[in-house]
Amino acid sequence: MAIGMSLNVKKSACIRVGARFNIDCCRIVTKQGCELSWVESYIRYLGIHLVSASSFKCSLLPNAHSIALYAMGKSVELPPVRLLLS
Repeated sequence: MAIGMSLNVKKSACIRVGARFNIDCCRIVTKQGCELSWVESYIRYLGIHLVSASSFKCSLLPNAHSIALYAMGKSVELPPVRLLLS
């Protein structure tokens, strides 16, 4: 059933999460013949980086780094921040 929405393939990507996250997957092609890209590491969605891994993971490091740079006005080294939802 069509819902009347178009997909912007330039802003869309596919990511795998689960036991077979690192196995190559088949191509996904839209009705218009455009191919969606697969990412190997992470995608950004609503400001959070979703990580391709064996379990669902989100990385907040890029956001924390940007906030620290803005607040301090200089470059700083921050430890990785990981959020694990299960």
